Amino acid sequence: GTDTEQVLIPASQEIEVYHLCFSANGSRVLFDGLRFSDNRYVVGYVDLNTKAVRVTRAFDTKWDDFQAFG
Repeated sequence: GTDTEQVLIPASQEIEVYHLCFSANGSRVLFDGLRFSDNRYVVGYVDLNTKAVRVTRAFDTKWDDFQAFG
């Protein structure tokens, strides 16, 4: 609505994001990507209220697709 940009995942997190999904019921942006610090594929979210970045799972293989419902 305001044509402004905001950094959600800072460079200090060292995560290359592959997919993003917005979850309206939790005010979160869900993502998957590669975490450079340990070279693992991760799934996590950004809480839009607190701007906190949380990684919830780490995997050894990359996902082909990432979708969120709800």
